[in-house]
Amino acid sequence: MNKITHIILFSLGLVLLVSCSSTDPQKDIVAENQKKLTSQVKDLADEVVRLGSLQDDITQLKFQITVLDTQLVRYEEKIAEYEKKAELESQKSNVSEPKEKDPEIINLRGNIYVLSRETEALKETVNSLVESKDSLQAKVSTINASLAKNKQSPVMAKRDDEMTPPARFEAIKTQKQTTKTTDELPILTISDYRQRYSSALTLYFQNNFNPAILEFQKLIAHDPKGEFADNSQYWIGECYYSMEMYDKAIQAFEKVFTFEENNKSDHAMFKIAMSYHMTGQKVKARALMTQLLTKYPDSEMEKQAKEYLSTQ
Repeated sequence: MNKITHIILFSLGLVLLVSCSSTDPQKDIVAENQKKLTSQVKDLADEVVRLGSLQDDITQLKFQITVLDTQLVRYEEKIAEYEKKAELESQKSNVSEPKEKDPEIINLRGNIYVLSRETEALKETVNSLVESKDSLQAKVSTINASLAKNKQSPVMAKRDDEMTPPARFEAIKTQKQTTKTTDELPILTISDYRQRYSSALTLYFQNNFNPAILEFQKLIAHDPKGEFADNSQYWIGECYYSMEMYDKAIQAFEKVFTFEENNKSDHAMFKIAMSYHMTGQKVKARALMTQLLTKYPDSEMEKQAKEYLSTQ
């Protein structure tokens, strides 16, 4: 009986051991699945936020492109008006070609090249953002599929970092909107930065030059090495030029050259030359137009510089 008792006790021990060993691994698997699920939910929430931000950027940039395209049409209409006026004056004086071309026509054509380059740069940025958006959407779809596959997994009580993606998305959005810097000014995100640049440009196109100058100056102060810092400095010059404050325009355009990363140097040189012309300093204007041809031979401003030199 002792032997049988020992066998029974030994068997019972094995059963208990197997039972314990089969329960603990199951708990570990459940815990691991829960951990993975929580991580996936967080990843999904983060990607949804990024996706929403990208979409906002794309929408804003497309709007900005529309604004620039509209202004291009206006410039072209103005050129047509000036050329028609010049043609009528030429007919009245019986001269086949005016001795000097209206500098405003040359200036407007220069503006068209400036806006065209800016529009092309924005379109490239939009294309890049669309690619990033498509990549994110694919990632979100993959995470969603993984979550759907594990939807039967036990879920513990939700903490803040375990919210469902929509709830977490709204929470992060609210936090982003209410976050302040130490001086109680809102943080300027990339999206905000681009939007404010677009708004400043719109002010310029609406002839609200002083408010536009203020906004461009704020953008430069926020980030002197920002994406649109050199552009902002250039448009400050354009504001002064439009107000016929040519000395200030020259000073503003000269500051464009101080930015390490800029694509406005040739445009700025062209406008400095035009500013000199408008103040009667035609010798300086011609010298700068000649310098522009030498320094920036591949610039789209080349044609306008040559036109100026041949007609003024």
